[in-house]
Amino acid sequence: MIDTRSARLTALLICGLILFGTLVAAGATLTPDPTRNDFPNEDDLIAGDVATGDRVTIGGRVVSTDPLVIEADPTFEDPIELTITNVGSAVSIGDEIVVHGTLTDERTIRATGNYAREPWELYYMYAVSAIAGLWVLSRFLRGWQLDRSTGGFRPRANERGDRSGGDR
Repeated sequence: MIDTRSARLTALLICGLILFGTLVAAGATLTPDPTRNDFPNEDDLIAGDVATGDRVTIGGRVVSTDPLVIEADPTFEDPIELTITNVGSAVSIGDEIVVHGTLTDERTIRATGNYAREPWELYYMYAVSAIAGLWVLSRFLRGWQLDRSTGGFRPRANERGDRSGGDR
């Protein structure tokens, strides 16, 4: 058992570095793989890794509906506009849409599937996640306290004086 504060901090730092290193290594090895339903996206399109006739999955904001044009935002490049044909659902300007289809020319995709969402839905997802995170943090803080001598956590004493871990 690690009992000193410096040993705990060293172990935490080592674990954090290992986690960061494995995440970077995993990200560096990822490439689109249609056999796993992982298709090229807007970054691959900009890099020139996609040929006409390849299947792609592109996401973006609708900027025009007749014809349907989306603005895709590659990670390290300026936004690009793509024309989408054969879309099965109605979309409005400003909607976020993800399109799966075949690249028919360098800026046109023939859709085989798509889904759209209103812009507020993304903010709603973040708000609900933040509220849930704060709830979990409050539950943790009500049941545990920091032991400054060891730098670890221990169960809080409840009203009866025992250290059973809080309200159960």
